[in-house]
Parts: sequence; C-alpha cells; structure tokens
Amino acid sequence: MPKQLRFEVFTEKTDQFKEQTLGATPSLYQGSPAGLAFAFFDSSSALVPIAARYTDITLEVWEDQDAGARRLQKTVAALDFDASCTLPDWTAKTKAPVVFALTGEELDLEIAAGKTSRTFYMVVGGTPVDGEPETLGYATLQLLKDRFGEPSDPVDADPASYLTAAQSDARYARLTATQARPALTGGGAALDGEATLALPVSLTLRACVVGGGLSWWQLVAGTDAENAGAGIVRPDDYAGGTNEKVWKQVL
Repeated sequence: MPKQLRFEVFTEKTDQFKEQTLGATPSLYQGSPAGLAFAFFDSSSALVPIAARYTDITLEVWEDQDAGARRLQKTVAALDFDASCTLPDWTAKTKAPVVFALTGEELDLEIAAGKTSRTFYMVVGGTPVDGEPETLGYATLQLLKDRFGEPSDPVDADPASYLTAAQSDARYARLTATQARPALTGGGAALDGEATLALPVSLTLRACVVGGGLSWWQLVAGTDAENAGAGIVRPDDYAGGTNEKVWKQVL
C-alpha cells in the first residue's frame, strides 16, 4: 500500500498546514507512489461539507513559492469526494473527504546531483459552486532521494588479484599447517596415526596434503574396511565394539 499523508486545512486561515500524524513538514520518497488525504475545517473546527461547496479540489506542486515551474497538478472532481466522511471517520483514519493518488512517475521530481532531498511548494485550491477558484491552503513538501531500485555500475575486478585453485589450496594448507596431515596412512603424523578414541564423530575434520593436493576428511562412525583410494581410512586405534570410527573424505 502506498504511503499516505493526511492534512487538515483550515479554509478561513492562511497558516501553513501540517501533516496530521506528525504535525511536521510532509516528506515523501522521490519516485514512490503516495496518497495525500485532505480534510477541510472552518473556524469552529467543524468539518466543511466540501461536496456542497466545491465542484473540485486541485493540488499543485511548484519548484518554490516565489518562482520556478509548476511540476505537478492534479484535480479531484466533486463526484470523487467522499461526502460520507464524518469527523469521527477522519479522526479514526478510516475515511478522507479528498484523496489525491499520486503515481511514482508524478513524484519522480528532479533532485540536484549531490543532494539527498529537495523542498517544493505545495498549494491546494478549490472551485466554489458559485464563485471563482480560491486558495485553501499551502505547505512545503520535501522529497527524499532513496536510491531504491537504482541501477549500479558493476565493479571490474582485477584478474591478477585472483588465485588459481592450486594456489588457493596451497595457501589454505599453509594456514592449517597445525592440523594438516602429510600422508593418509603409515601411522605417526599421517591421518591414520591420530588417536581417535576421545574425538567426537561428525564434528572432527582434518586436512591432508598429499602430492601437493589438499583434501578434507571427516571422522564418522563406521566399520568400513580401509580403502584410501576410495576415500576410507581406518585409524590405527580402530577397535571393533569400542572405537568403531573411520575417516571419510568429504572434499
């Protein structure tokens, strides 16, 4: 649902109207659709029956109050007023006498390069059923640059900064030198020479560097016969019934 701002305009005053919820200068995102809801009040704070008084209500947005071009103009005819809206309805935010539905294209107003926002001049007027068009209220409108959905230029990476697979393996093997095994079998410093009785299965990984290639092995529960070429190594302390664990190659 598009963002909706709500404004209370006192038609017999010339004060700048504010956004109802925040009581502040209204702000919207550049290029995002929004709804601007208006209710009009007389000097006694009674809701003005605009359907009986006006044939239309118009919203205009200008670059500034003194000069500059008009950037947006939108009119709601009397047939589209919600004449059923009461003061309780408005206060409860369930209805609004007049709503301007602004598209993202209409609110895609220019914001200068290097700036994150821009302030515009907004004025609301109406055509009385028995008179000339008149101004009902004004305010400033701030548009914010949010960059949502904005295309980004790709970053060209320097191919010289990438490592080959062999270089990556070698570097990682050096980083894991304290755990990397120089051989799969043969006991001692080899993978099968590590005591496994107290090691947890599935949570223990070891790196092996054999013939310049890096491989990873996981300790798992099992009774598989040793076949290093097929990715199975039995620890030297393997024992049926008490320490049934084997190393399986995972990478």
